[in-house]
Amino acid sequence: NGIDRAVIALANGRPVVELEGASGQLALFDGLPENNQRDLLGAVVTDPDALENEDNDLTRVWLTGDMARIERETREGLLANPDLRAVLFTGRNQRWTARIAQTMRAGRHPFVAVGAAHMAGPEGLPAMLKAKGFTVTRLH
Repeated sequence: NGIDRAVIALANGRPVVELEGASGQLALFDGLPENNQRDLLGAVVTDPDALENEDNDLTRVWLTGDMARIERETREGLLANPDLRAVLFTGRNQRWTARIAQTMRAGRHPFVAVGAAHMAGPEGLPAMLKAKGFTVTRLH
């Protein structure tokens, strides 16, 4: 019952297409080496409130436009592990960028909702879309 359901509810019947979906997310987890699965699961189970606090902090940082801080966040914790970063962050952003670019080149203008971390740095969606020739503008 995360943000996904809230965004879908706000779509008011407009078509909703997931970039990844729950099965895709679980497949990412399942494809990780067992030690990485244990680390990721352990981080969530050990302190489930940490994710909520982290999300609240990132929301405040996002609203102030401090993308440098958000980008630093993408290099800490589990994402400091190069293998996990490649699967959970960079690889996903690359796949999503390709899908968004294809949609836009087909003449559609999608509303895309992703976590704030996916918007930051040279491996974030805006930078990847710019590299494909799109103009990206932050709206407040």
